[in-house]
Amino acid sequence: LWYKATVPSESGSTAMENLLKRTDLIAKAATTPTARKATPNDPFYDDQPHMRAVGMEEAWAVSAGDPNIVIAIIDSGVDVNHPEMRSNAWLNTGEVCGNGADDDGNGYVDDCSGYNFADNSGTQLLGDDSHGTHCAGIAAAPTDN
Repeated sequence: LWYKATVPSESGSTAMENLLKRTDLIAKAATTPTARKATPNDPFYDDQPHMRAVGMEEAWAVSAGDPNIVIAIIDSGVDVNHPEMRSNAWLNTGEVCGNGADDDGNGYVDDCSGYNFADNSGTQLLGDDSHGTHCAGIAAAPTDN
């Protein structure tokens, strides 16, 4: 079962925080079971049984991506140069990459494509292993490649 909530950008993060606190709204949401599925034309899709296991075909039937949505992966790290990640990796346009300064004033130095909180780094995003890249790929890899 998947839900998609839209909050106007002018509402800021406070609107989303308030929505998340109101689980009663989600419990009252009308749901219509659907058998819709969307299967990508990725030649390696059949080699990825985890996609079906987590219900990705049903999720893709609802939405196959929106460039206006930014997600965060809380995991071991992300290889933003991975071929499946390059086209959808977020870029912080308020940051000058590699200059050692916090250009956008958010408290994180060189957070051009995210931040590695475990290692306190905006430039070394990979971390200790590739599990975060795997999870980010499920969430953000391009569809139909």
